[in-house]
Amino acid sequence: MVQYTARQQKYDEGKHQEDILLALEKSPKTFKELENAVLFSHTTLSKHLKLLRKNGLITKTIHNENEAYKLTEKGESAYNEIFLLQNILTEIKERGGKYLSGGVPMAPVPKSGKPEPLFWPSTVHVAVDQSIDLFQLISKEYLIRIQNELIRHILENIQNKKLDLRDDKTGSIILGISLNYDEIVKMVKNDSYEKWGKLWKKEKAIDAIWIQDSVTPHTRPYILKYHIGDKKK
Repeated sequence: MVQYTARQQKYDEGKHQEDILLALEKSPKTFKELENAVLFSHTTLSKHLKLLRKNGLITKTIHNENEAYKLTEKGESAYNEIFLLQNILTEIKERGGKYLSGGVPMAPVPKSGKPEPLFWPSTVHVAVDQSIDLFQLISKEYLIRIQNELIRHILENIQNKKLDLRDDKTGSIILGISLNYDEIVKMVKNDSYEKWGKLWKKEKAIDAIWIQDSVTPHTRPYILKYHIGDKKK
């Protein structure tokens, strides 16, 4: 229980600091304006402002003749990393790239003629630069297969963890994997995929695949215990 509490506390701290950076993105704000924007207690806001100043993400300034807080250059970089996926999409769009999406378009009509209440919760989204032939690298069938595997994983978690699903809860999830074409070329020419697999087996555990929040990089990232190159049994 102590371990969970410590992990949850680190997550909450990162989330609080993200909220403050988001609130300061458009313009500097006074302490009172930040209180109204993020709805933290006086003590909590004071604590995180102090930490953000210590880490060089924000600084004090004078705005409209009042003492206020604003993002530093480092803070602006941290803000951009919060929505790194959005920034990648924007860059592809500005370069004249293509956007594709697809999923299960409609439920099949049974012989009885009465429509079945069939639902498919996912849609695949792909943004790609015009210079890249997407379907030479990734087949349309594989894009559907990714959705199928993800939904199967979700259903298994719901069953195994006995999750209580609520009809009154709404929202969306976006999972993003960005692929760098230049890195694909280098990986193939240097046989890096096979080398990663050998290194993983030799070192037993390496920080090869990780998930970490964008604002608190000093916290230890979550290391995915997965062997690169392993085939699904």
